[in-house]
Amino acid sequence: MEKAATAIAKGLPFKDALLSAGYAATTARRTPADLFQESPGLKDAITQQLHAIDPAADEALIVATLRQIVVHGERDKTGQIAAAKLLGSHKKLQLWQPDAVIGIFQQFDSAPLPADSDD
Repeated sequence: MEKAATAIAKGLPFKDALLSAGYAATTARRTPADLFQESPGLKDAITQQLHAIDPAADEALIVATLRQIVVHGERDKTGQIAAAKLLGSHKKLQLWQPDAVIGIFQQFDSAPLPADSDD
């Protein structure tokens, strides 16, 4: 359990972490929710490992997971699209931000406008 939890905390996908820890392929293919119901010890070990991660490592884990989903995909393409969208909106990547901000209002000098003269 500890080996799998450590591998997950280091950024390995769930399935790969279980395989590297010696779990059977059939077990590794199961969803985390199913495994956590049967093995609360595994859930506790992973939770402890994830609470020990500093924010920078946590960010790296999230980005690595999103990249893994985008590259290797899921059974449905919806997950890949959602992961790509989240990855693109990451604060360091900001792929969805325009290069230049174009507004409809411009900032003018604070000088007063000339008055109309009715001659």
